[in-house]
Amino acid sequence: MCGFLVKDSPFNAATWFLLANDPIAVDPWRSFGAWIRQPPAAAGDFPFTHAHNGKKLYEVCRDVPRIAKMMNEGIGRDIWLFSKALLAKCGSHFNGLKSIVDVGGHTGTISEDLAEAFPGIHCTVFDLAQVVSPAGDVFQEIPPADAVFLKVSSSSFQCMQWVLCDWSDESCVKILKQAKAAVTSSNGGGKVMIVEMVAGHQSCSDREATGTLLYLDMVIMMTVEGKVRTEPQFAKLFSEAGFASYTITPVCGLRVLIQLYP
Repeated sequence: MCGFLVKDSPFNAATWFLLANDPIAVDPWRSFGAWIRQPPAAAGDFPFTHAHNGKKLYEVCRDVPRIAKMMNEGIGRDIWLFSKALLAKCGSHFNGLKSIVDVGGHTGTISEDLAEAFPGIHCTVFDLAQVVSPAGDVFQEIPPADAVFLKVSSSSFQCMQWVLCDWSDESCVKILKQAKAAVTSSNGGGKVMIVEMVAGHQSCSDREATGTLLYLDMVIMMTVEGKVRTEPQFAKLFSEAGFASYTITPVCGLRVLIQLYP
């Protein structure tokens, strides 16, 4: 365990421990009682915004440099490790792709690994302004490509690293529609690749995994407007966004690769 707290270790998780104990992360838990006793919350009002004068997490990341720094360091370490597992378990799913947009691509770690493993793939890193420049907005437009890869979101917090679990059902459908437009405008086909947690899936079905998912669902409820979803809940979103079919492949721990086909 101590090895994960050594800053020079490639498996370093020290940043996440520091972030989880930062007042900005702790204050929403302290204000939870006051939040739950108030009249029914309006859309976009959850313990994090209640504790931070209406500011959402991505706004705090933008305005508080130490939080942005810890977020970027923590996500970067996690991506470094996850990228190896993704290519080892699911590398074949990238065969034949000529272009990919890495949504929530952070500083491009997975794109670099993909480009090294598959020299023929043109990778575009797509994220918010506090992470990369030029920046993008998944609600406005995603560049056309053979595949759109949805994973780490810079609006994530603690262990909440996956794009769709940060957002409401309505927002998820909007994101998925933009992703569908991107892959169909490229060559009329393509696919959307999503890294997520799926409650109740075989990769997350034992008691320990269920307990972890319940904890993560609580963290999401405190911090953003999303939730941990079951496969039927995901399937409903995919259908509403216009996708014809999907597959789920376990990758690492609670994380799975979901592939959507128009």
